[in-house]
This record gives sequence, C-alpha cells and structure tokens, in this order.
Amino acid sequence: MKDIAPRKSLGQNFLKNKSVASRIVALLGDISGKPVLEIGPGMGVLTEFLVGQKPLLTLVELDARAIEYLHEKFSNNLKIIHSDILNFDIKRHFEECNEKLLVIGNIPYNISTEIFFLLFENAKYISKAVLTVQKEVAVRVSSGHGSRQYGITSVAANLVCTPKIAFDIAAGSFFPAPKVTSSVLVLDFYEEQKYIDAFAEIMQLVRSAFSQRRKMLRNSLESYVKACNISMKALEDELKAGNLEYLSKRAEQLSLKDFIRLFDIVNNLKNK
Repeated sequence: MKDIAPRKSLGQNFLKNKSVASRIVALLGDISGKPVLEIGPGMGVLTEFLVGQKPLLTLVELDARAIEYLHEKFSNNLKIIHSDILNFDIKRHFEECNEKLLVIGNIPYNISTEIFFLLFENAKYISKAVLTVQKEVAVRVSSGHGSRQYGITSVAANLVCTPKIAFDIAAGSFFPAPKVTSSVLVLDFYEEQKYIDAFAEIMQLVRSAFSQRRKMLRNSLESYVKACNISMKALEDELKAGNLEYLSKRAEQLSLKDFIRLFDIVNNLKNK
C-alpha cells in the first residue's frame, strides 16, 4: 500500500504523529455507536483511532486517491462519501442518523473559514466538533470581545457554541510540515440553539459592523441601517432611551450580548 503524495491544491498536510492523533480523537469523548463525521481523512491517521471505538463513522473526502487508499487500508469496511465537504448535506445526514453528529477533522487551512460557517449554520444538528486548524485561526475563533483577534468568526462561533483551544501541534507532526503552528479547536455546540433561525440576519449586522474596524459603529453601520429601511436618527433615539452607547464604539468593543441586543433593537424598528 503506497502512501499518497499531498497536493497543495487540496490544502493537504497529512498528520503523521499517531500520539497526537490519539489525543485529538480522545477529545470527542465516548463515540461508541454514535454518528461521527470525519472531514478530509487523507491517509486515515485519525480514522485509525476512530474505527477502534466502533462509532457510526462517515468520512467525507474529495481526493479519489485517498478514498482508494482508505478502502485498501481498512478493507472496505468504511462509509466514504466522495465529495467536497462544502457541498455535503449535514442536515440530511443528521436525519439519516437521527442523532446529533460529532465532527472531527484536520481541515484544509485554505477553506477553514468556509468549513466553520458550514458547521455554524448547521449547529442544531451537531453536538461537538474537534478540528485541527492554523493556530492563528483557532485564536481568532475563540477570542473574546476587546481583543485584536476578535472579529466576525468569533461572534459567529459564540452564537452557536463554546469554542476552546485544546492544545497546539508543532509543524513537524505533519507531512509536509506547514510553515505555521496548528491548534486543535473544540467546539461544544449549545443543546438549545436560540439564535440559529436568525443566524444569517445577525451575521449581516456583524459583518457590517466589522467592515470598517477602525470606525465607530455610527459610520460602519450606515449602509446596513439604510438597507433596513430605518433612519440612523431612529436608531440613535432608541439606543439613547436604553442608555446604550453602541454607536460611539468600535465593533471589537461589543460583546456577543451587545450584538444580539443591537440586532433586536434594529429588528423592532424594522417591524414598526
């Protein structure tokens, strides 16, 4: 069985350190009999430790060479879907399993943000995700308001889950070795998804707020407020009545709670 050569075009950096792989899989907890979705298994270093615990395992892999390799390595006893994860129907898979999913993967760094948002948008179907990503990205996702790294992805994550960095992985644990340190990020999704139905709308506000990071929200939200068919004066008056000074702050100064409150105020004005 010949190893496959990583392809830069697919963002492949294969984890080769089995000790690290074992630690990553352990973060999922007890997976026996539970539905586990692995993103981009590559040559199966995580798969090896998953299979041993007998979960209801589904692998989503884009590289046909890797699929052939995995079937040979695990004697065809795997459910592998040949697909780009960004085209994978998580809701349908959840309905087939009839249980919330556990997600794991050493995900391609070049599409990590897109994968995060795929998971966030499907938060009601997932209980936990354990993802290996570039450390800089993991820090950004898990950052709180007020920090330099806090941004759109940080707010999005906290709307649907509790993100936490479990540990870092040195570049030498991968082949080829990336030029950055990696981190294992654990996303514990809320049992009750209070904001999932309004997720896309809330994120419109958040994206607008961070579109001009250095400006106060009074300026960065001008186009957004106009698109909502409300006047900035009406919003200012409403915020003033609640003794809220959001418009004189920058986006990174607002907590998740602040963004939700601001969204509710805008929504109420739209519906008047």
